[in-house]
Amino acid sequence: MEPGRANFRIYQGSIFDQIFRWETATKAYATITNISRSAPCVIQVAAGSEVPPPSWRIRVNNVVGMKEINNLGDDTYYISTNSVLRDITVNEIDSTNFTPYTSGGVLSWNYPRDLSLYASAKLQIRKTTNSSTVELELTSANNEIILDNIDKTIRVIMTSTQTAALNFINAIYNLELTDTNGNNLIFVVGNLTLTKEVVR
Repeated sequence: MEPGRANFRIYQGSIFDQIFRWETATKAYATITNISRSAPCVIQVAAGSEVPPPSWRIRVNNVVGMKEINNLGDDTYYISTNSVLRDITVNEIDSTNFTPYTSGGVLSWNYPRDLSLYASAKLQIRKTTNSSTVELELTSANNEIILDNIDKTIRVIMTSTQTAALNFINAIYNLELTDTNGNNLIFVVGNLTLTKEVVR
């Protein structure tokens, strides 16, 4: 698997809290049975349907009546704010003035990766790839990286004490996962920029 790439700015002396979500290539589908005219909008799917995890990317297509809600183009997504039983709330949509829902529609999303397949995670920051000095190391063993297989998230946390001790302008990082068989996978890489603390 090709690692993902994400660049971040760290504010020295402040908490850094970043959540990653890992989509697979496999699609999930649920038949839509109703869509509210409200703010936020609530999409209801058929009884017994799977629903996406919270804050997951979703698409809505083939809705009759409330055509305004249909995603246009392959790169457009909504974010599911919350899922309760059959109801998926989408906070970014105000459907109050949309045409009333009539029928049809499909909700789709990419299945999340099963994080129970991974036993641990480690993140290292170095000034350069060849640097022998580790500026900061975070691990799942120290609860600085949390693999949450319920919400399907990988959460990385740096405390304000940790970021206060950083001393670079630019650096690089790798986030590596180790599966239950001991195999390592580089999940995401990127550049870090440190904004120095003024209030101290």
